[in-house]
Amino acid sequence: MAEQHEERRRTFSNAALAEATATAERVRTALHGRATVRGVTIDGPTSRDLDDALWLESHPYGGYTLNVSIADVGALITPEMTPALDAEALQRAFTRYHADRNVPMLPGLLSEGSLSLLAERPRPTITISIPFDPQLSPGEPAIQQTALISSRRFHYDEVDEEIADPRTDAGPMLQDTLRVALALFQRRRLQGALAIYDLRAGWATTEEGMLVRLPASNGNKAHLIIQECMILANQVLADFLAQRGIPALYRNHAAKAIAPARGVLLQMMETVVAHPEHTHPESVQETVQFALERARYAPTVEGHFGLQLPAYLHMTSPLRRYPDLVNQRILHAILKGTALPYTVPELEAMAEQVNTVEQLIKDAKKAFFLNEYDEPLRRALAEAVQSQGDAPRPLSHLDEKHFHSLIRMAAQGADLSPVIEQELYSRLEEQALNTHDIFTLVFRFQNTGEAWERVKRAALYWLQSQPHHAITLLMMGQQALGWQEATCEETAEGPGHQRVFYAWAAVTVEERRHISSWHAAPNKDLAKQEAWAEVLAHVAGVDLPAAPAEEQDDTAEATEHASQAAPLPLVPTGAPSWEGADKNAVSILHEMAQRHEIHPASYTYTLAGPPHDPLFTCTCTVTTHDGRTTALSASGKTKKAAAQEAAFQVVCALFPSDHEET
Repeated sequence: MAEQHEERRRTFSNAALAEATATAERVRTALHGRATVRGVTIDGPTSRDLDDALWLESHPYGGYTLNVSIADVGALITPEMTPALDAEALQRAFTRYHADRNVPMLPGLLSEGSLSLLAERPRPTITISIPFDPQLSPGEPAIQQTALISSRRFHYDEVDEEIADPRTDAGPMLQDTLRVALALFQRRRLQGALAIYDLRAGWATTEEGMLVRLPASNGNKAHLIIQECMILANQVLADFLAQRGIPALYRNHAAKAIAPARGVLLQMMETVVAHPEHTHPESVQETVQFALERARYAPTVEGHFGLQLPAYLHMTSPLRRYPDLVNQRILHAILKGTALPYTVPELEAMAEQVNTVEQLIKDAKKAFFLNEYDEPLRRALAEAVQSQGDAPRPLSHLDEKHFHSLIRMAAQGADLSPVIEQELYSRLEEQALNTHDIFTLVFRFQNTGEAWERVKRAALYWLQSQPHHAITLLMMGQQALGWQEATCEETAEGPGHQRVFYAWAAVTVEERRHISSWHAAPNKDLAKQEAWAEVLAHVAGVDLPAAPAEEQDDTAEATEHASQAAPLPLVPTGAPSWEGADKNAVSILHEMAQRHEIHPASYTYTLAGPPHDPLFTCTCTVTTHDGRTTALSASGKTKKAAAQEAAFQVVCALFPSDHEET
């Protein structure tokens, strides 16, 4: 489908080209009666469709006025004047950029010629003028149709050179514009936007809050200037329409109900930027991606989560995005006091078309890069198999992205070679896999067999050692595999520092409901995370392993008395056993503690054995009102089995008569 869409985009019809020629001839007429404004354009060195310019005017007593001028495409291309051209622009929806060519939304005669804001060429524009006081706080904007004469076209690196050492009359203006842009960026962060721009580390965020590597062409101050000025202009125009209740193609963006809090997401991104050696960037990117919905166009205002704005839309790139062109036409009607050009059903139909094309473009881009990766990786795998006897880890040189592609290829083809399996175990022990790897290994493809069961068990052990990743895996399952939204119930018992939190979780996958047992932890989040981790093990059909005890004892105040006790022997041979019983011993012990009004049991764990074949020992501890402590330990192949056995022994020891009744 993506290939068919691409083929349709390659050429314009004769009717559309004829309308483009007529439109180019009307440009000079469209300039009549418009106020002339100044500006400069800032784009990459290969850009030819220049549709926005800016200029900053200084006030004598402090402050500025920022003028953002946008190519006035909506005044010249309309369904009435250019029906064929408009229809084909809607079908394309966006200009698509390739390494060797562009596939434009509008013919190059217009997008790179008569309507492009070329230097020293008068062009019809819409200018948004935004005043700033001496403290760089923005004021009430003004919007008008103008005639722009761009004094210069700057490339990104040229702007940085001007800021460092001004050589033209635009240099001081660009220095001031950078100060304004930095103030806008910091204000967005303070208001809760998912905003990062770190030139030193080479990371930035998109409008949707996605953390991305800065390419060399955008790793400069000029990109920050354009980003902040255009976000502000789009925000101003969205407010202008939304406050009047005008339907338009708004850009809406939401977080999923299961997503972490906004502050948690931003802290995760800041951590990976500051300490990439401690946190996997891909893991954070995936968490944010699956926590947030895809941004979509719609005629209703629903807010923008990534930007933390009540209303947002696109209007600054009408040569390259069809929604910007539509919104310009709506703005024209408001400024002129004429009837709105679209009904809500018409806007809904256009939004559906544009959203579909946007997804097709993303899918095609993803498929292209997958194909680019796969062939070299097949060769690397073949070489690794041949050299396996000579090198203990022949795949260790692969970076995270390439190794994930190798995992995907193995899982998709149900072909897990020993060399990949061994590298998986090594990276699990080094904590060098991320949630995307785990999801692909365990959930994305339904692979069976001894080797796959081994790596699934090892992957779920990794999850138990880092249960905070469980929520990301659940979101991946919802988005990629159609799982229903996970639910969680929680409670707490005990006073003060002895307070213990309990949680259980559930998720429905393919009409089957998977439910965890109750999990106890010294804080609410950890209890929920462990419950989610167990649910994921149920979905995978694998008993959930446990984290090593030393990772829990440092933080679990509720188990302090157990950690001070002397090492305990395992339950003696010949004692009654829980194994095979049809009752939940952990739940029974919890009920007994409530009945006798004593503190809930605490559980600690130790681990032995390799990740793919662990043996867990659980110590279950209960302290009565008189300070007497009963603590018994038991072992099992899974955390659940060990905990159930240990809890059963404590029930038998403390409440023998009650146990017989149950």
